Amino acid sequence: MFKTAKNNNNQLNADNSSSKQEHSKESEHGLLPVRLYIGIFIVLLMMIFMNIGISMLPIPSIWIISLLIFVAVIQTILVSVFYMELIHEDKFYSFIFGSAVLFMLLFFGITLGEIRGRDFFTATEGVKMMRGVDQNGNYAPGGPKIEKKSEGSH
Repeated sequence: MFKTAKNNNNQLNADNSSSKQEHSKESEHGLLPVRLYIGIFIVLLMMIFMNIGISMLPIPSIWIISLLIFVAVIQTILVSVFYMELIHEDKFYSFIFGSAVLFMLLFFGITLGEIRGRDFFTATEGVKMMRGVDQNGNYAPGGPKIEKKSEGSH
């Protein structure tokens, strides 16, 4: 009786170890080639220089900002997919990352819309508004107080 129980126990241990080895082989992911990592690094460096070039373009600032955000999103995707190895993870993590990028783009879009609305004022009116002065030259409430000097007192 003890011999049969011992044989059954050894057989169960052998089955468990083989299933663990098969499971570990399935859950492992192969490493990407080093050339790919170096290639992505070079692409990211080129995109940094693209950012510098885009910032010097003679186009309206709203387009410059839009292009810079577009390049930054591509850089973010490359880093997360390859360097953070999101490519080997479950689709759930890709969904979480994608939704975060979409919300980031939504907030950037709202910000770009606000920046676009700043062109409503002319350049001088914008400067006056920044100094706390309205279009008529009156100081805004809480702005700087200017004391008027009387002409007779020196």
